[in-house]
Amino acid sequence: MVNFFANRVVADHSGDADVIMVAFADEVQGRPRDSLILQRAQDPDIDRALSGIDEVYIERNGQSRGGYGGILRFLLDRDRVRVELGPAMGTTLGASVFEIQFSIDDGTFDGLRESLRRLFLGWEHYGER
Repeated sequence: MVNFFANRVVADHSGDADVIMVAFADEVQGRPRDSLILQRAQDPDIDRALSGIDEVYIERNGQSRGGYGGILRFLLDRDRVRVELGPAMGTTLGASVFEIQFSIDDGTFDGLRESLRRLFLGWEHYGER
């Protein structure tokens, strides 16, 4: 299991972007020590057309440790997320479970929650506590 505190949380689901993106990073002097990024096209049909895959893209610390799918469960709490991955994606990212804590204001949390709801729209493995 990987556990880290994300002192940087970014969530973007604006209509201006083609991609919904959520990122958690433990940064020191602007450089991430550990990070987890999730992305999905605003229009899932674009993903299907371009890649044949309608899945969430997930990466840890760069594209060399990332790919589509493999997320078994994503759970959002007010101060943390828990991500559970299948065996193949767990091997790719170096762990099958991620616990990421954060401390963000209510407005930022509302944006994070909305971005995650859009990112996982129609998928049963997303939950909130």
